[in-house]
Amino acid sequence: MVEAVVISVSGGLLGILISELITHTLHIFLPNFDMRPPFWIIPPAFLLSFLTGVIFGVWPARKAAHIQTIDALRYE
Repeated sequence: MVEAVVISVSGGLLGILISELITHTLHIFLPNFDMRPPFWIIPPAFLLSFLTGVIFGVWPARKAAHIQTIDALRYE
């Protein structure tokens, strides 16, 4: 769970940082073509990244927790 949270939070922050950097740089070179996102969109984007990371981090772990050890060893 901690790994899923750390990866999703760092990925969300890195994605927001890179997108802000790219859009602000493009605004400097192309001032008439403003693609900068409004600031209200950043928290929902981060929340979506966080929830996606947690859901897809917990789902496989939960499935694996319900498998009997002998069944998991027999499968290989």
